[in-house]
Amino acid sequence: MPNEASKNHNRRVTNGDYYKYFVGKGIDIGSGSDPILGDCDVWDKPQGDAALLEGVPNDSYDWVHASHCLEHFAEPEKVLA
Repeated sequence: MPNEASKNHNRRVTNGDYYKYFVGKGIDIGSGSDPILGDCDVWDKPQGDAALLEGVPNDSYDWVHASHCLEHFAEPEKVLA
C-alpha cells in the first residue's frame, strides 16, 4: 500500500500527541519513499532484510517506526522478539 504515512498524516496531527515520540535520530522501516518524517533514515527492500538490519549498529537510533511491514516476514514472531 503506497504512501501510508502521507495518507494518515492529517489524522495523526489531529490526534495531537502522535509525533511527540519522534525526537532525535530515527529510522522508518518499510516506508519506501514515504517515511513518517522527512529527516529520518529509511530501511526498505533495497537496504536488505529488515529483520536483520545488517550494518546498523545497536543504539544507532532514538526511535523506530515500522508500519505495514510485519506481514512480509516469514517468521514475524522472531522479528518481534
